[in-house]
Amino acid sequence: MQDPESTSDQWNILRTEIIELLVEKLLIKELIKEIREEIKEEAEAFVIAKAKEVYRRLLMTGPFTTKTGNDEYLDHQEETKKAGRK
Repeated sequence: MQDPESTSDQWNILRTEIIELLVEKLLIKELIKEIREEIKEEAEAFVIAKAKEVYRRLLMTGPFTTKTGNDEYLDHQEETKKAGRK
């Protein structure tokens, strides 16, 4: 008959090896996968929030206006009149 202590020690060694193998091969891979997915989701949410903020700011600005050639002519006319009044 085998020594019960040696059987217990062997079992503990085997159990430790199995647990280490499971942690190294399965759990770590799953944890890395989950962490990457979580980081990706957080990054997407951040980008969406920033884009939303920028678009809101753009929508809340006044209308876009430009000076056409005619506007510049009218501005010049007004400046000429003001200079003549001095």
